Amino acid sequence: MRPSLSPIPWEALERAKLQAPDFLLTDVWMPGLSGVDLAIQVRALLPNCGILLFSGQAATKDLLGDARSLGCDFRLISKPIHPVDLLKKIDGLLKESVSS
Repeated sequence: MRPSLSPIPWEALERAKLQAPDFLLTDVWMPGLSGVDLAIQVRALLPNCGILLFSGQAATKDLLGDARSLGCDFRLISKPIHPVDLLKKIDGLLKESVSS
């Protein structure tokens, strides 16, 4: 059942089911469903989807540890990030997913 706090992560998951994205870029801290939980669900649905998480919270490392225990190893980008650097990270992720 979808929580009523924020439909955005749930909508992203539903859209990914309809049309597979090349990559997912999501903040870690969102109401209703964390970006890590969203990434875990997307990875289960689309194993080849590139995933980048970003956060300015130190507690994110704990959530990533929980994801690793489930077999999901995600890349984390720390906030703030310059837009050019973000685009470079996305480009690298896309190139990596094409080669695999």
